[in-house]
Amino acid sequence: MDASGRFPILVSDGGEFESLEYDPAAGTLLEHNDWQNAGPNPALVTIDPSQKLVIAINDDARIWISSRDPETGMLSPLAGPFTVDGVVFPGLPVFSPDGKYYIFPDWIKGVAYSYAVCNAGNFYGFLNSTTLMGSEAANTKSLLLFKYDPTSGTVTPTGISANFPGDTTTSVNISSNGTLIYAANATGSQLPTLQIVRFDPVASTLRVVTPSNSPKVMNPAIESRPK
Repeated sequence: MDASGRFPILVSDGGEFESLEYDPAAGTLLEHNDWQNAGPNPALVTIDPSQKLVIAINDDARIWISSRDPETGMLSPLAGPFTVDGVVFPGLPVFSPDGKYYIFPDWIKGVAYSYAVCNAGNFYGFLNSTTLMGSEAANTKSLLLFKYDPTSGTVTPTGISANFPGDTTTSVNISSNGTLIYAANATGSQLPTLQIVRFDPVASTLRVVTPSNSPKVMNPAIESRPK
């Protein structure tokens, strides 16, 4: 059940799940038919505190992640499946109150597992030992910096981003010294434009330096990486 009580999630015996919409005036439930696959075994489904993320884990300890629209309850596949090695039988999962950790027990082994959660959509590579280039979940327009903690292994968004004019960014490549990022950015069916971003490792900033005569490209692969 979501926080509003209007959009419960129905889980089938086979592990698939969909969102429903409850109409209190009519006393009816409407199926959204936005089925997400977490099969073939039964799954445990949990909504994060932001109401924007749904994680399902099945009896085989495989995890699926879906994005969720809090206004409509609609679900969209985001990532997975991921297999958690060593788990015999997952128990009921929870999110930490701040939504930063997804926690579930193995009720056969008596062990609890905790995984950090961040709003990441893609990871394109490291700019240095503690800075990771990626994008937000369900947002393929902009590039976003993440901080990596090598001691704990956690990844957290910094809020530092590089914004492009087009709706979709693909084929992101990073120079060997981590200071230049090349990407193809486009709107709709338009041919992508080559975008160039400079990363300042001292100030930890991103700056778009795309020239006005930047060419149209499909895949800005770096053959000879700048130093």
